Amino acid sequence: MQNDLNGKKFQSITASILILYAALFAVLSNWSYFRHDDWLLIGNGIIAATKNPSMLLKGSLYTLGVETAWFFRPLSLLMAYSQFFLFGYHYSYWVFSYILMLVLAVIFGQKAILNLGGTSSQSCLFAVLVCASLQWHIGSVLWVGEGAMNCPQVLLLMLAFYFFSLSLKEKTRFLFPLTVACFFFTLSLGFKESSIFLLPLLAAILWHQKKLQKHWKQTSFLGAITFFYLIFRFTFIKMNEGYYPALTTEGIVKPAATLFISLSFSILILWISNVSLL
Repeated sequence: MQNDLNGKKFQSITASILILYAALFAVLSNWSYFRHDDWLLIGNGIIAATKNPSMLLKGSLYTLGVETAWFFRPLSLLMAYSQFFLFGYHYSYWVFSYILMLVLAVIFGQKAILNLGGTSSQSCLFAVLVCASLQWHIGSVLWVGEGAMNCPQVLLLMLAFYFFSLSLKEKTRFLFPLTVACFFFTLSLGFKESSIFLLPLLAAILWHQKKLQKHWKQTSFLGAITFFYLIFRFTFIKMNEGYYPALTTEGIVKPAATLFISLSFSILILWISNVSLL
């Protein structure tokens, strides 16, 4: 077992990882441009913000002039509208904003790991894992139609994770950081429904550390938000019928093969990086 990283080495490794990560996307942004879903999201964002705000609460969007059931992602539509207002047709500006969000998300994720008792080596490993999973989220940075939803969501989840970790520290009044964590978690739900999985993730971490019973109060706050969100989502928002899972052989084998190849790539990156785990 190797010694943990010292402060300077930890900072230099983290900085190097994030700089290389951001630089790669910055270079790739030169070949990125607006495409199909981008216009759909931007157009509906403009409609929702200026003409039909009610669609934000209905989980709908317009396709070929017809309002149809979509997902409950009101803040994603408002994000697309805000970015179009700020950046216009300068695609690289959109990409740089997503790069910044992801870099900040990694930094807050690392801080949360340290707050939960993780080592600096494990914190660096988190940054490496983000880079090693590049093939899974490259579209979230270089594709506005995905970036306006995924990048803010990830940043908000990591902020919620960070402030939640602060609420667990000894000799700390947990109410303020927990309130902030709940605020960011609630915002993340407005970008994408998958944010609900933050709760089982945090519960699993605390269970593994044998601290779930000790910190049940903090966890119950996020649990209550998740519970009421799910009731609202499945009671008042129509389901997008086009996204029901297709349980076919091709629908199972193809994603499984893609996952296997992606994992192989990620393991290769981890091996090359030669980061100390413990």
